[in-house]
Amino acid sequence: MSFTLDPANASDVQFVQSILAVLAQALFQKTQLDRIEQKLDAAALQEQHDMAQLDDELTSLTTTVASNTTVIASGAAMISGFSAQLAAAIAAAQAAGATPAQLSAVTDLQTALDTNNATLTAAIASNTPVATEIPPAQAQALARKIRG
Repeated sequence: MSFTLDPANASDVQFVQSILAVLAQALFQKTQLDRIEQKLDAAALQEQHDMAQLDDELTSLTTTVASNTTVIASGAAMISGFSAQLAAAIAAAQAAGATPAQLSAVTDLQTALDTNNATLTAAIASNTPVATEIPPAQAQALARKIRG
């Protein structure tokens, strides 16, 4: 299909101008859409980077907490073990004929050790938050909030 335009005909000129205007508008909108798409791609890449960094930090924190838990448990076991050794030594001394008066300093030390161990264990338990799982959407919102 072909047709001929007459440049002297005002309606033909107006028709071509309106087509050119529509094409220019479409090109402008395409450019805007391309910029929006580029910004969305950049935001998605940044989010992936941020989530990977957050994952790394969470892994590091989990490792630190596990290490601290092991150290705390080892400390509590050491205190309990020392208390048990004191109890065995007191029992052996009593079996060998030591009197309660002679052993009072050692039994007082064992009592103080047991009390301090109970206090430490209670303090750790009361100051250790209960682990809660954060839903992924909430974690992402928190990450965005932290980024500012």
